[in-house]
Amino acid sequence: MLFIYCILIVITPLTSSKQYRTDYVYNKKTDAFYKLHIESRDRWRAAKVCQAEGAELMDPDSDLDVAQFHVMFKRYPDLGNYAWVQDDGQAHADADEKIFVMGETESPEAPWYRRCDVLTRDGEIEKYRCAHGLPFICKVQAKATYFDETCNVYGKNYQYFQDVDSCYKVSEIAYTWNEAYAECGKEGSHLVVLNSEAEDQIVWNLLKQAPFVPDAKAHFFFFAGFRARKSNDDKPRVFRTIFNQTLEEAGFAQWSENEPNNALNSEECGSIFKNDGKLNDLDCSHTFAFICEKEKHFSIPSMFSGSALLQCSNMIVILYVFLACTLKQSFGGGAFFRKDYVFNKQTDAYYKLHIESRNYRGAEKVCEAEGAKLMQIESDQDIVQFHGMIKMFPDVGLYAWVATDKQEHEEAEDQKVIVMGEEEEYPQSRTLCDMVARNGELYACPCYRGLPFICKVKSNEAYYDSTCDVYGKQYQYMENTGSCYKISDIALTWNGAYGECQAEGSHLVVLNSELEHQVVWNLTRDATTSPEAKVHWFLLAGFRANHPDDGTPRVFKTIFNQTLEEAGYSQWSENEPNNSENNEYCGSIFKNDGKLNDVDCSHLYSFVCEKERKVKT
Repeated sequence: MLFIYCILIVITPLTSSKQYRTDYVYNKKTDAFYKLHIESRDRWRAAKVCQAEGAELMDPDSDLDVAQFHVMFKRYPDLGNYAWVQDDGQAHADADEKIFVMGETESPEAPWYRRCDVLTRDGEIEKYRCAHGLPFICKVQAKATYFDETCNVYGKNYQYFQDVDSCYKVSEIAYTWNEAYAECGKEGSHLVVLNSEAEDQIVWNLLKQAPFVPDAKAHFFFFAGFRARKSNDDKPRVFRTIFNQTLEEAGFAQWSENEPNNALNSEECGSIFKNDGKLNDLDCSHTFAFICEKEKHFSIPSMFSGSALLQCSNMIVILYVFLACTLKQSFGGGAFFRKDYVFNKQTDAYYKLHIESRNYRGAEKVCEAEGAKLMQIESDQDIVQFHGMIKMFPDVGLYAWVATDKQEHEEAEDQKVIVMGEEEEYPQSRTLCDMVARNGELYACPCYRGLPFICKVKSNEAYYDSTCDVYGKQYQYMENTGSCYKISDIALTWNGAYGECQAEGSHLVVLNSELEHQVVWNLTRDATTSPEAKVHWFLLAGFRANHPDDGTPRVFKTIFNQTLEEAGYSQWSENEPNNSENNEYCGSIFKNDGKLNDVDCSHLYSFVCEKERKVKT
């Protein structure tokens, strides 16, 4: 028994160390976590959001902080040049550029004239009026991250109630329903679902003491984990929880008086009314405070003290070294796989919902490229997982591709789907493929149609390349450059390619020498590119340019905020960069000569991922 508990002590820090909320990125060099918020907030509200996430506005106290910011900001070239950071108490030049704001801006005539620090894309600190809306970046040192062991969440202010065996937190910020759903999920919890009269009483008591949230549309409603699907006919709306249950099935269905009333025909999301603790419907797009819930999991008892702990010490040292070296390989996925996949303990599998539209074969191809397969529905838990993910996107349509089970299914009546991006041209084949509806039913649809889709990989099949330290197949290690490279089987935009490499644990290729140029050219010159690519002789790479408004030359920089000269390779293909049609701001490698070229960031191309191999000691 003592041996078993010693193992548990060892495993706990290995699985929780250097982990934080799922929306934060870890940087080993700074030993800190970062998150870029692209939504606009004034300086005070930006700081408030960071605090609610257990972090602070980033204090750019090193070049590594600036480099991390630049890598994250480069994904959004149209977001403007500035982001809020922590004030350093020094004087800086005032920024004079009109910034691009995501969402509503504060009034330019606001009486708040104080100036606060912003970080520019080129790494300079300047001053901007604090009342304006800007993106912002949060940071928390790894040693300062907060993990609530009682509630098993990465969030503060959760309260545990033994009567219902759950933890609850009332938010101090206001979000839309979708944002609130995601925010709870990032901490490791979910929007509250009431399962009994007793639980309603507990939550109501919490709401009576809830703090005032200035950004909320109203202060007596709190988003909860249920919503309805918009109905195009006269049928009554059916509200379901985020676990795909009716309210009656969940255990609590008491509405506040005269609710749900669907005011202005736009209230599809669920909330709890502070006045009586009962249910109410709200407009999903309005911002309200919300309640997160986490069912308490079993935790290891604190049974070690004195001699028992000493007996463990030597065993821990041995086990720690062993597990640290073998955990990824032994457990395949376990709690490890691509950053964009979600792990489900009940099915022991990873899932990813793609909201971009693909035909059935294209969807299969993408899942395969990610080391997964189109989800085969094998249990009700697969349906629940799908439902929980697609609920975040109420306007994406009713259906998503899944793996065909070779049985006959009724053809869906509603074949008009919302397509994300341009729809491909396909012959009007009547071959039918399987899709799953939001209500969990399987239907058939012509395979050429564009639909979202869901990928799945079982934990024991999740692939990890221990040589290159990536969660992706087909990487090749080149000893003369010390890096691993992979040419994609799919075509994406530059932003999509950037995210795809990152999800595997690598990055878009950056050439650092003539030698590396030769190595990558040898890999790319005969490479098979995706049939969806705009053209087949360019492959996206890890550099891009700014958008100058004053006629000054474009400056191409790598994803690590270096000029091409600083990176070590700046040889352009003949007559390049030519900025064709004045819209080529992203970098690529030309298959014909292996040199550099500029392309349109929004077009689909194959791409090259790179991972510098770590030296093992």
